[in-house]
Amino acid sequence: LDGRRFDLVIVDPPKLAPNKKSLMRATSAYMRYNSLALRLVKPNGLLLSFTCSAAMTQSGQFTTIIKESAIKAKRQITLIRE
Repeated sequence: LDGRRFDLVIVDPPKLAPNKKSLMRATSAYMRYNSLALRLVKPNGLLLSFTCSAAMTQSGQFTTIIKESAIKAKRQITLIRE
């Protein structure tokens, strides 16, 4: 995107983990989407990231994925809500 950054970036993919068997693949996709999205967020901007996958929510991994995505993107984050 030519180095452009945004105040707000939303990551809201379709269901990536319809069941527990697909969690590994979904984790990889969420990491990729969020680390790329974080590179588009201006300093002090907001990233809103969502999952509609019950398997991901129940696994408790989503917050960890967001934190690891920030490390990968070399960005500091503050979680506002889990």
